[in-house]
Amino acid sequence: MLISAYCPFLLILKSSVGEGSEEEPKIDFVKASECSLPPINPDKHLQNIMDCILPPSLDLLALEDKFETELQTRKAKTFGICPIRRQIYDQLFDELIRQVTINCAERGLMLLRVRDEIRLLESAIAYGIRKAILVERQQSEAVVERDEEKQKNADLTEKKNSAGTPPKQLAQERLIKEEEVRLLEQTMKDENERLLESNKTLKMHLQAILQMDQALQQSGVPATENLVANQKQN
Repeated sequence: MLISAYCPFLLILKSSVGEGSEEEPKIDFVKASECSLPPINPDKHLQNIMDCILPPSLDLLALEDKFETELQTRKAKTFGICPIRRQIYDQLFDELIRQVTINCAERGLMLLRVRDEIRLLESAIAYGIRKAILVERQQSEAVVERDEEKQKNADLTEKKNSAGTPPKQLAQERLIKEEEVRLLEQTMKDENERLLESNKTLKMHLQAILQMDQALQQSGVPATENLVANQKQN
């Protein structure tokens, strides 16, 4: 694990705090740290909370070496989808948020919001892809079923022409098959419209994330890929 920033902290039980206390400690860093790295509760008296001490430059170099070692040791893929590489990068980004939060709690909360928005966007995109695959499979099945119904309808028409005057039952079956074909075509049309609307919504989410990233850069918040370099220089 890349994050080794937890330190033990003794909890003060609520029963030992006086009811008449007027002020309560309010530290922005604590709130920001609890959002980015929630405390770990080994028991009811102790908590492992995030360390509030900024590591020196040597520790940053050691973190970089450990990051590269983790990628090689766990055999993370360089390209393509790799859950191992994603997990290691998530840990590195959490450590980066921790160090930024120590210097500026507001900036740390902003990075935390960016992280959550990116995860939300990725979840929405993954859901859209799964839904698109499902709709495509349903459309393929509907096309096959429609062709089968058309073939059955053609067979009924051929029976009608060969029998001369068609019986009433054949005419009713033909009407039923035509209605089923019409319903299948309408279902395919509705699914296509719903898929287009879903893609439009995902595109709007992506544009919102990009606009927020541009706004962060214009307001002076450094880009994520430059934050590690800035921490090394400090």
